[in-house]
Amino acid sequence: MVDFHQLRTWHADEVHDVVRRLLTADVTSNDIARAWGLAFDLSGATSVRSADHDLAEVEEVLALAAAQVPPGACSDAGLTGFDVEEYLEHTEWELALDVLGDFEGITWQTPRYWDLLAGAAVQMDLDPAWFHWRRGESIHGLLRAELTLDPAAEGVRFQGTRPVWDLSGGERRVAAMWVEKQTLEPGERATVRLRPLLPSAWTHLARGDLITYQQFGESMGTAKIVEKVPPRP
Repeated sequence: MVDFHQLRTWHADEVHDVVRRLLTADVTSNDIARAWGLAFDLSGATSVRSADHDLAEVEEVLALAAAQVPPGACSDAGLTGFDVEEYLEHTEWELALDVLGDFEGITWQTPRYWDLLAGAAVQMDLDPAWFHWRRGESIHGLLRAELTLDPAAEGVRFQGTRPVWDLSGGERRVAAMWVEKQTLEPGERATVRLRPLLPSAWTHLARGDLITYQQFGESMGTAKIVEKVPPRP
């Protein structure tokens, strides 16, 4: 086992040296994972961040993603691939990432495109959840709806929920939900993106159809389908 005193010595070492020490120690894979966490979470220890030479690769990754943006494509803010290139020239990587993640639709964005953006986000210590969500849409299709919460409903955070939906006539199905605003309060309306647990159960829905949002087994909102794009063949 790796003891606490070893960890206090190791946490000030270079990352690669710590890795070498862990791999040569007589420990299991679970012990290695625990030791790694402890080594860099000791009182007074400094968090390990990506080295400068690793961050330099972020520009290359973002450039690969930018190369996939077709001419004429515009983000929700009206920006294009040319704007991304300009941000990259000025090492404004986070702005470039924001624009690349803001192109709507799934017609040209491949899973590889979203993998590149998610990888860049992780390298910059940013949350990759949005890019993982969009990757799923590029595979399974896009489903968006306008959800209006009842005044008696509980507020909904923008991600991390998997509510039940009444599709029609009591047919209840689960779909993860991403709200296109930070929070949706009782009585408010917002566009939501849905990722059905069983996509085949949702194929009959079309633009304009209404479905019911459920909380605690009761109807607490109504959603109107506003966009549905099937997955690629």
